[in-house]
Amino acid sequence: MKTTFMGPVSKRFKNIATNKIDTFPERVKLTLNDDGVSYEIGVKMIEMYPRLKNIVPRGALDGRTWNSVSGKYNLDSKIISISEFHWLISQKIYIRDSENCIKATISHETGHGFDFSKVGSYSSTLGFKTIYEEDFNHISGKDKAGNYLKPFIQKGEAGRQETFAAIFGEIMDEDEFLGENYFTNCKLYIKNLLS
Repeated sequence: MKTTFMGPVSKRFKNIATNKIDTFPERVKLTLNDDGVSYEIGVKMIEMYPRLKNIVPRGALDGRTWNSVSGKYNLDSKIISISEFHWLISQKIYIRDSENCIKATISHETGHGFDFSKVGSYSSTLGFKTIYEEDFNHISGKDKAGNYLKPFIQKGEAGRQETFAAIFGEIMDEDEFLGENYFTNCKLYIKNLLS
Protein backbone atom coordinates (compact mmCIF):
# COMPACT_ATOMS: atom_id res chain seq x y z
CA MET A 1 0.00 0.00 0.00
CA LYS A 2 1.30 3.43 -0.87
CA THR A 3 2.02 5.28 2.37
CA THR A 4 3.36 8.83 2.68
CA PHE A 5 4.76 10.21 5.92
CA MET A 6 4.13 13.90 6.52
CA GLY A 7 6.22 15.64 9.15
CA PRO A 8 8.31 14.22 11.97
CA VAL A 9 6.21 11.27 13.10
CA SER A 10 7.80 9.12 15.77
CA LYS A 11 9.40 5.79 14.96
CA ARG A 12 6.87 4.11 17.29
CA PHE A 13 3.91 5.59 15.41
CA LYS A 14 5.40 4.81 12.00
CA ASN A 15 5.97 1.18 13.02
CA ILE A 16 2.49 0.73 14.48
CA ALA A 17 0.85 2.28 11.41
CA THR A 18 2.82 0.37 8.78
CA ASN A 19 2.50 -2.91 10.68
CA LYS A 20 -1.28 -2.46 10.97
CA ILE A 21 -1.67 -1.65 7.28
CA ASP A 22 0.38 -4.75 6.44
CA THR A 23 -2.01 -6.98 8.47
CA PHE A 24 -5.04 -6.28 6.29
CA PRO A 25 -6.17 -9.27 4.21
CA GLU A 26 -4.77 -9.39 0.68
CA ARG A 27 -8.27 -8.94 -0.76
CA VAL A 28 -8.62 -5.63 1.09
CA LYS A 29 -5.15 -4.40 0.07
CA LEU A 30 -5.68 -5.39 -3.57
CA THR A 31 -9.09 -3.73 -3.68
CA LEU A 32 -7.72 -0.50 -2.22
CA ASN A 33 -4.65 -0.56 -4.49
CA ASP A 34 -6.81 -1.15 -7.57
CA ASP A 35 -8.97 1.82 -6.58
CA GLY A 36 -5.95 4.09 -6.02
CA VAL A 37 -6.40 4.45 -2.27
CA SER A 38 -3.32 5.50 -0.30
CA TYR A 39 -2.34 6.45 3.25
CA GLU A 40 -0.93 9.69 4.65
CA ILE A 41 0.54 9.45 8.12
CA GLY A 42 1.20 12.73 9.93
CA VAL A 43 1.70 14.41 13.26
CA LYS A 44 -1.60 16.33 13.68
CA MET A 45 -4.68 16.31 11.48
CA ILE A 46 -4.83 20.11 11.30
CA GLU A 47 -1.19 20.26 10.21
CA MET A 48 -2.02 17.85 7.42
CA TYR A 49 -5.22 19.79 6.57
CA PRO A 50 -4.93 23.36 7.98
CA ARG A 51 -8.25 24.41 6.40
CA LEU A 52 -10.06 21.97 8.71
CA LYS A 53 -9.02 23.74 11.92
CA ASN A 54 -12.10 24.40 14.10
CA ILE A 55 -14.43 22.66 11.62
CA VAL A 56 -16.75 20.01 13.08
CA PRO A 57 -16.66 16.62 11.30
CA ARG A 58 -20.01 15.05 10.50
CA GLY A 59 -21.40 13.05 13.38
CA ALA A 60 -18.75 14.35 15.77
CA LEU A 61 -19.43 13.98 19.43
CA ASP A 62 -20.02 17.19 21.36
CA GLY A 63 -17.22 19.74 21.18
CA ARG A 64 -15.01 17.85 18.73
CA THR A 65 -13.40 19.39 15.69
CA TRP A 66 -10.90 17.99 13.18
CA ASN A 67 -8.29 19.04 15.73
CA SER A 68 -9.55 16.34 18.08
CA VAL A 69 -9.73 13.36 15.73
CA SER A 70 -6.97 11.06 14.52
CA GLY A 71 -8.36 9.77 11.24
CA LYS A 72 -10.00 10.92 8.02
CA TYR A 73 -10.91 9.43 4.65
CA ASN A 74 -11.01 11.83 1.71
CA LEU A 75 -13.32 10.43 -0.95
CA ASP A 76 -12.12 12.83 -3.66
CA SER A 77 -8.40 12.16 -3.28
CA LYS A 78 -8.85 8.58 -1.99
CA ILE A 79 -6.46 9.28 0.87
CA ILE A 80 -6.72 7.72 4.31
CA SER A 81 -5.12 10.19 6.73
CA ILE A 82 -3.97 9.16 10.20
CA SER A 83 -2.41 11.50 12.78
CA GLU A 84 -0.19 10.68 15.72
CA PHE A 85 -1.63 13.35 18.02
CA HIS A 86 -5.11 14.69 18.68
CA TRP A 87 -6.48 17.44 20.90
CA LEU A 88 -7.90 16.13 24.16
CA ILE A 89 -10.80 18.50 24.82
CA SER A 90 -11.16 17.80 28.54
CA GLN A 91 -7.52 18.59 29.31
CA LYS A 92 -6.83 21.06 26.49
CA ILE A 93 -3.63 19.30 25.44
CA TYR A 94 -2.41 17.22 22.51
CA ILE A 95 -1.98 13.55 23.32
CA ARG A 96 -0.56 10.52 21.54
CA ASP A 97 -3.03 7.74 20.97
CA SER A 98 -2.51 4.29 22.47
CA GLU A 99 -1.41 1.50 20.15
CA ASN A 100 -4.91 0.00 20.19
CA CYS A 101 -6.49 3.35 19.35
CA ILE A 102 -4.07 3.90 16.45
CA LYS A 103 -4.86 0.47 15.05
CA ALA A 104 -8.62 0.99 15.46
CA THR A 105 -8.43 4.37 13.71
CA ILE A 106 -6.51 2.89 10.78
CA SER A 107 -8.98 0.01 10.52
CA HIS A 108 -12.01 2.35 10.66
CA GLU A 109 -10.66 4.73 8.02
CA THR A 110 -9.63 1.78 5.85
CA GLY A 111 -13.25 0.68 6.16
CA HIS A 112 -14.31 3.95 4.51
CA GLY A 113 -11.80 3.34 1.73
CA PHE A 114 -13.09 -0.19 1.21
CA ASP A 115 -16.73 0.98 1.33
CA PHE A 116 -16.10 3.40 -1.54
CA SER A 117 -13.90 1.04 -3.54
CA LYS A 118 -16.78 0.21 -5.87
CA VAL A 119 -18.86 2.53 -8.02
CA GLY A 120 -21.01 4.28 -5.45
CA SER A 121 -20.40 2.51 -2.18
CA TYR A 122 -21.30 -0.74 -0.49
CA SER A 123 -23.11 1.21 2.21
CA SER A 124 -25.41 2.78 -0.39
CA THR A 125 -26.52 -0.49 -1.96
CA LEU A 126 -30.14 -1.53 -1.50
CA GLY A 127 -29.01 -4.65 0.37
CA PHE A 128 -26.99 -2.71 2.94
CA LYS A 129 -29.65 0.02 3.30
CA THR A 130 -32.27 -2.65 4.03
CA ILE A 131 -30.29 -4.47 6.71
CA TYR A 132 -29.07 -1.19 8.23
CA GLU A 133 -32.69 -0.05 8.64
CA GLU A 134 -33.62 -3.42 10.11
CA ASP A 135 -30.79 -3.20 12.66
CA PHE A 136 -31.50 0.49 13.31
CA ASN A 137 -35.15 -0.26 14.10
CA HIS A 138 -34.11 -2.77 16.77
CA ILE A 139 -32.01 -0.24 18.71
CA SER A 140 -33.77 1.02 21.82
CA GLY A 141 -34.77 4.66 22.16
CA LYS A 142 -32.50 4.93 25.18
CA ASP A 143 -29.49 3.73 23.19
CA LYS A 144 -30.35 6.03 20.29
CA ALA A 145 -30.47 8.97 22.71
CA GLY A 146 -27.00 8.22 24.05
CA ASN A 147 -23.82 9.80 22.74
CA TYR A 148 -22.00 6.58 21.72
CA LEU A 149 -24.23 5.73 18.76
CA LYS A 150 -24.52 9.30 17.45
CA PRO A 151 -22.11 8.82 14.50
CA PHE A 152 -23.80 5.56 13.46
CA ILE A 153 -27.42 6.70 13.53
CA GLN A 154 -27.04 9.97 11.63
CA LYS A 155 -29.70 10.50 8.99
CA GLY A 156 -29.11 9.57 5.38
CA GLU A 157 -25.93 8.05 4.07
CA ALA A 158 -23.67 9.35 6.85
CA GLY A 159 -24.97 6.91 9.47
CA ARG A 160 -24.68 3.96 7.09
CA GLN A 161 -21.16 4.98 6.02
CA GLU A 162 -19.94 5.37 9.60
CA THR A 163 -21.55 2.06 10.58
CA PHE A 164 -19.92 0.28 7.64
CA ALA A 165 -16.49 1.70 8.48
CA ALA A 166 -16.81 0.99 12.21
CA ILE A 167 -17.90 -2.62 11.72
CA PHE A 168 -15.24 -3.18 9.07
CA GLY A 169 -12.74 -1.91 11.65
CA GLU A 170 -14.14 -4.20 14.33
CA ILE A 171 -13.81 -7.19 12.01
CA MET A 172 -10.20 -6.27 11.17
CA ASP A 173 -9.36 -5.79 14.86
CA GLU A 174 -11.42 -8.76 16.12
CA ASP A 175 -13.51 -6.42 18.24
CA GLU A 176 -17.20 -7.14 18.36
CA PHE A 177 -19.00 -4.34 20.24
CA LEU A 178 -20.97 -2.35 17.63
CA GLY A 179 -21.54 -5.24 15.23
CA GLU A 180 -22.40 -7.68 17.98
CA ASN A 181 -24.70 -5.47 20.04
CA TYR A 182 -26.42 -3.15 17.58
CA PHE A 183 -25.78 -3.94 13.91
CA THR A 184 -25.64 -7.74 13.71
CA ASN A 185 -27.04 -7.96 10.17
CA CYS A 186 -24.65 -5.27 8.95
CA LYS A 187 -21.77 -7.23 10.47
CA LEU A 188 -22.79 -10.39 8.59
CA TYR A 189 -23.11 -8.42 5.33
CA ILE A 190 -19.60 -6.99 5.67
CA LYS A 191 -18.12 -10.34 6.72
CA ASN A 192 -19.62 -11.85 3.56
CA LEU A 193 -18.04 -9.08 1.43
CA LEU A 194 -14.67 -9.88 2.96
CA SER A 195 -14.88 -13.65 2.51
